[in-house]
Amino acid sequence: MEYSIKNHEVNSLTANITVPWWSFGKTVLATAILVLVEQGKLDLETNYYGLRATLKELLQHRSGLKDYGDFESYQLDVKNKALPWTFEEMLLRTNSDELLFEPGTEWKYSNIGYGYIRNLIVETTKMDLEGALKSLIFDKLKLTDVKVAVTSNDLKYCAYVVKNYDPGWVYHGMITGSLKSAAVFFDRLMTGEILSMESIDLMFTPHLLIIDSDDRPWKVPAYGLGMMMDMQEGNLHCMGHTGIGPGSAIAVYHFPHGKVPITVAISKNVTEEGPIEHDVVNNAKYNQ
Repeated sequence: MEYSIKNHEVNSLTANITVPWWSFGKTVLATAILVLVEQGKLDLETNYYGLRATLKELLQHRSGLKDYGDFESYQLDVKNKALPWTFEEMLLRTNSDELLFEPGTEWKYSNIGYGYIRNLIVETTKMDLEGALKSLIFDKLKLTDVKVAVTSNDLKYCAYVVKNYDPGWVYHGMITGSLKSAAVFFDRLMTGEILSMESIDLMFTPHLLIIDSDDRPWKVPAYGLGMMMDMQEGNLHCMGHTGIGPGSAIAVYHFPHGKVPITVAISKNVTEEGPIEHDVVNNAKYNQ
């Protein structure tokens, strides 16, 4: 399934089918945090929850926190459809107090870090996550199909989900919605309808990654605040986020430097990020 926005026109046969947003939700959470920063309720240079990392370092995966997805015990319990651990239990099982590096000195993707981000949004707004995201972002955009799944029953009408998958295993929140809503949200973010240009500049300030991209299409990979980026020059310079989980992957990216800027959202029943990211790039090439 795919959906694209070009010149504010849409192109899709399956635009309104609900799919898991997986880690594209990190872009949503980072956006919500920056809205709260603009409202004066949070500060990017502050340490919350007694963590050594600042809020900005959490958003950019430079906190030194581990990623619970790397733990075999987590993978096995998800596969065996065990009850999700509580957030506190997850922190204990992963020995999260033992940092991988001093905050700000290196980079390591961390779902634990974004678990803290989710909690901070909930506590700051005094709403559940879905209510907070609607209030901060989606009501303004009139996107009504974006939800946060809490139980497996909430995923009943969601495409590409493993039967009886428990969304409690996604500690930053299992956001679901249509590809249309994913693309519209990101397109409107890029045009300054959600955040000030100052906040957008912060979001897109790149930390270049010294990593092997393997079979993924990124030539000069970087990460901003809740934002994956390819800093290569030319038409394929892009920003967005990929997400993957049991049953599917999603990739939503904006290509600002072609003849016409384009936002592409694709979701597929695949088990690796590379193929769907290549599909996004090929879609952007075709539509330039």
